[in-house]
Amino acid sequence: MRKRYLIIGFVMLAVALVAFCIQSVGGKRRYSQNVNLAGYTNIGATGSYGTPFAIPPAQPGPPVHRTGVRSGELTNRASLAPHDKPPESERVYRGKTLQAWFNELRDYDPEPTIQALRELSPDSVAFLAAQLRKLDSPPKAAYLALWPKLPATLKSKLRQPFSALPGRRRAVMVLRGMGPPFTKSDLAFAALTAALNDPDDEVRSMAQGAIGDIGPQAKAAVGALIQSVRRRTDLINGIYALGRIGPDAKAALPVLETIVTTRSGRERVYAAEALVKIGGSRRTGIEALLNELHGTNAHARAEAALALKLSGPEAKAVAPALISALQDSDQLVRFNAATALAAMGLETKEAVAVLTKEAASDEPFGGLGLLAAEALLGVSADSSVALARLRRALHDQQEGVRFHAACTLGMKGKDADLTVPILVQALQAPDQRWQLVSVKALAKLGPQAQPAWEALTAAAHGTNEELKEAANEALRALRGQENSR
Repeated sequence: MRKRYLIIGFVMLAVALVAFCIQSVGGKRRYSQNVNLAGYTNIGATGSYGTPFAIPPAQPGPPVHRTGVRSGELTNRASLAPHDKPPESERVYRGKTLQAWFNELRDYDPEPTIQALRELSPDSVAFLAAQLRKLDSPPKAAYLALWPKLPATLKSKLRQPFSALPGRRRAVMVLRGMGPPFTKSDLAFAALTAALNDPDDEVRSMAQGAIGDIGPQAKAAVGALIQSVRRRTDLINGIYALGRIGPDAKAALPVLETIVTTRSGRERVYAAEALVKIGGSRRTGIEALLNELHGTNAHARAEAALALKLSGPEAKAVAPALISALQDSDQLVRFNAATALAAMGLETKEAVAVLTKEAASDEPFGGLGLLAAEALLGVSADSSVALARLRRALHDQQEGVRFHAACTLGMKGKDADLTVPILVQALQAPDQRWQLVSVKALAKLGPQAQPAWEALTAAAHGTNEELKEAANEALRALRGQENSR
């Protein structure tokens, strides 16, 4: 018995020594990482512009990439020589360090933190990439596993260890929320590609989604994405990324064809849609989508209905199935079927009736009213129901709702007096997608958008090349019939 106690004592002493070493070496890097993050999906409340509506689980949209910061907001930087600059985590913005902003991240309201880190770029990108690379060493992993089993007396003598995993999850979530203007940078893209091999499912999935959000410019990650999809059980975000990359992801076609023939539900829908987008067998993809449209998974049915708008030449052949889906028991299936029919130019009385019902609904935003109104305008540019819903949305409390309504009306050349002030706000917002869409809407309004002249001129002299080109085009549209300037 005495020998047994000696062995136990020796083991506990060894654990204490390991803990001391870990704390001594890595104590300064320890963060408060106890946030329980909700996983992101690609199916959120996003509009046809790819912009967020700020409705959970809507994905935060990418802002404009700022190469500098406003005077006085980022302190202790310009006055320091390069070798004297503090680490990224210690830079101060609005009275808080970058590390403090990161620690304050909450999954139920991440946007304030994400916006602050956008403003702190490129320091924030370097910081997040570093967080994403942090892994628990084997000794620390062993210590973390032993900690719950240690007696309270021993725990009282030691510091509780914190895993690097919550930090990686938060870092990849923030990077995805910051959006393509940031994630397509060399540093962020390399970190996200490396994260496809992360030991954690959630980190891998979020990294796949962030790469997919970049679109065709992420083609360098095709090989890594294929390997990630091949060896993992959670396939959806990886398939989504390959589909978003498009024709440059042709190497993924054999993998996608296998998934289409062996899987079911949402995985099959995503693979079938990616197959069509990349340039694989359209017949195989559309047949799979039609099969899932009649499946038992409501979520998969809704996604299949919307994906069928890619039918192209086969549109008339799939129309009967979509018309039948207008009677589905699930609201989102009915709505997506109607939207797909309208997008293909095959709007029917039944489809218009579904869209009209949604657009006229008094349901608070979070439903489908705004999207239904947009789809209705595609069918009839003077739909009174659609215009009423969009005009009401111009006064919504949520910024994303107001911006979406103004952009939709502006793109149709409607209500310039109401929409231009909101479009100017969208142009000056940090989300680059809102900026680009608002500029295009102002261009559609032409001379009616004269009050936006100064904002467009500022955008035309900015650093974002895509936005500069769009702003110059809008300025030409404003000058088209108004040469008084």
